[in-house]
Amino acid sequence: MKLNRLTVSIATCLIVAAPLAHAEGIVAKQLAGPPSEFAAMQPANPADAAIHSKSALLPIEMISEKSGAMSAQLSLPVETDSVRFLVFTGDEMGWNVGLRSPSGRTEKAARALASDNRLMKFGSGNAQVPTEYFELDGVESGEWMVKLSAAKGASERGFVLVEGQSDTQLVSYQTHTRQLVGERIGFVASLYGETEEGEVLFAKAAGNVGSASMRVTTPSGEVRNLPMFDDGKHSDGAVGDGIYGGDFLADKAGQYLAQVTVHGTNRNGRPVVRSAEHPLPIIESSLQLVAAKAAASNASEAGRLNLNIPVAADKSGQHYRGYAEVWGTDATGQATPVAWVSGMVTPTNGAVSFGLDTRWVALAGAKAPFELRNLRLEDPDNFITVASAERLAMSTPVLQLKVKPSEIVIDEAMTQGVRPRAQNADKGVGTRLLLVHGYCSGGVWPTAQFSNASTFADYNQNRTHDQFARLIQSFGATWNSFGVVAHSQGGAASLHLYTTTGAVWTTPPAPA
Repeated sequence: MKLNRLTVSIATCLIVAAPLAHAEGIVAKQLAGPPSEFAAMQPANPADAAIHSKSALLPIEMISEKSGAMSAQLSLPVETDSVRFLVFTGDEMGWNVGLRSPSGRTEKAARALASDNRLMKFGSGNAQVPTEYFELDGVESGEWMVKLSAAKGASERGFVLVEGQSDTQLVSYQTHTRQLVGERIGFVASLYGETEEGEVLFAKAAGNVGSASMRVTTPSGEVRNLPMFDDGKHSDGAVGDGIYGGDFLADKAGQYLAQVTVHGTNRNGRPVVRSAEHPLPIIESSLQLVAAKAAASNASEAGRLNLNIPVAADKSGQHYRGYAEVWGTDATGQATPVAWVSGMVTPTNGAVSFGLDTRWVALAGAKAPFELRNLRLEDPDNFITVASAERLAMSTPVLQLKVKPSEIVIDEAMTQGVRPRAQNADKGVGTRLLLVHGYCSGGVWPTAQFSNASTFADYNQNRTHDQFARLIQSFGATWNSFGVVAHSQGGAASLHLYTTTGAVWTTPPAPA
C-alpha cells in the first residue's frame, strides 16, 4: 500500500515485542554514544528557539457604560498604505468596529473603509471562534484609532490580531529553561529587520522600541501585566542597546502563557506593534540528588556496569529522562571522555541507574578515577531538568578490560543495551499492525486498506509524547509483537517509544 505523503506527516513502522513489558513494566533501553556526540546531546539554547513575529495579538477588555453598552479603544499602527486585521469576539453577537485616521480627517465604520470585510471562523475543529476580517488599502499610514462597541450581553473580552510588515519583526525568547516552581522566568525582546538587499538588522538598527511588556496568564487564569527594561539588569545586555528584558515569579505549577509585546517605530520611523506568545509549563521539582558521589557496580551481564546515582524522589514510580557524560583518566593522568549515557530511569532503592558497556572504557583507553559530568534528570513530559550536577565523582569496581581498542566494533549492545532474553517473556497472542492517529485526532486510518490491523483509539486528547507512547505500548501488549503505522504526533510518540522510552524489543525494527 502507498502512503499519501500529503496527508501522512509522520509515518513510522517498527516492531516491538510487548509481553515482557506487559508482565514487568517497560524495560528501558540503556543508550550510549561516543564523546564526539557530546555537543549534540546538550540542551537547546533558548535563543535558538526564539519566536519571530511580524504580527500582534492585542487583548481587549470592554468597559461597561451606564446604558449597559460596552466600549473599548486601542491604537492600530499602519506601516504602509494598507493593513489587515482580525477582531475576535468570542461569541456570535460581534462588536461594532470604528476607525479614526492619524490626521483625524477620516472617521468611519471599519466596514465602510474596508476593501475586504467578512465574517468567518478562525481555528479548526472544536477550537473555532467567531472572527471578523478587515483589509484596508490606500489608506493613511500612522497610528489609527480603533473604537470598539457592543450591546449589553455581548462578550466583554476579545482580541485584535494585526499583521505588520515582514521586514520588521519581534524576536523574543526565554533567558533560561529552569521551568520550576519558585524560579523567576525571564524573557528578552528586541526588533529584527532585513533590507531588500538581504542585510540583517538587529535591535536599534532595525527600529526603536518605545516600550516592552509581558502579559502573563497563570494556571488559575490570573493576568499579570509586567514591564520590561533596557537597563542591563534583566538579562538584556547593555544599558540602552535596544534589547529589553523582564521576568516573573512562577509561584505555582501548571500551564502559563507569557505574551511579550513591543510598541515602537521601524527604521523608517513608522509605528509598529509586535507580540509573541510563549506557552510555559511549570512543574514541581520532584527529584533531588542526595550525595556528591555516584557508584558503579557490575551488572548481571558480563562486561557491563550500572552507574548508580543516589536520589530522593517525591513520587513513587515516577520515571525521568536522564543523561550524563562519563569521563575517566588517561595514561598521563589527564581527564579523558569515555561516552555519554542516557535513557528513561526510575528511582529504585534510593538511586537511578544508567547502563554502560565497558568496551566504551577500553575504547577510550581510560582508567580510574571516573566521574560523571553534565548530569541532568528531566521530567519525561516536558524535558524540564529537575536535578542536575556539573560534575559527580564516581567510585568503580576494578575493571578487567581484556579487549583491545583496535578489536572493538561499536554494536547494538554498546549503544542500546542488552536485549531482554526471550525466555523471560510471556507468550502473547500473535502479531499485529497498530494504526495510530495523531494529536487531538478523531481518527484517520481507513482500516479496510490494511490486513491484520487494529486501530489505536485515544481520540481528541491532548497528551505529551511520553504519555502517548505508553498508551501505545499498553495497547500493543495484547500481542506477542506489534508494528506501528502512525500519523502526525502518533509517529513522534511511536519513535519515542522505540528509541527513548525503550519499549521491549526482541526482533530488529522493520524498515520504515
